[in-house]
Amino acid sequence: MLGGLRLIERVILAFHQHSVDDIVIVGQADGNSLADRLGSGEKYGVRLQYVENKDWEKGIGTSLNAAKEVLEGEDRFLLSMADHWYEPKIIGEVLNDSSLDSVLCVDKNTLDYQDIAEATKIYVE
Repeated sequence: MLGGLRLIERVILAFHQHSVDDIVIVGQADGNSLADRLGSGEKYGVRLQYVENKDWEKGIGTSLNAAKEVLEGEDRFLLSMADHWYEPKIIGEVLNDSSLDSVLCVDKNTLDYQDIAEATKIYVE
């Protein structure tokens, strides 16, 4: 919790702030369901759809693959971690720049990471 909200709620509200109101949440099936906690999205001003990732143990890429059918036909979409905090203005900057084809936002400040082994890593040339 941060300021009385779960991190996923902050992400949902940041998307809504920038008129992204159709949100697909990919998660693992367990007894503590996100759908039970977040509902339809009405209280956030958005529409939430849920997709189960049965291969979640294999890493973050499998979540995008799990949402493939739901995203089919979409020209553009945003992918966000639900348990990371970032400045909401980043969403607006990405959405408002029509020259961007693909964008990856990366935190280069790894000194503050508590568990670097758990961090998603990318190679940048």
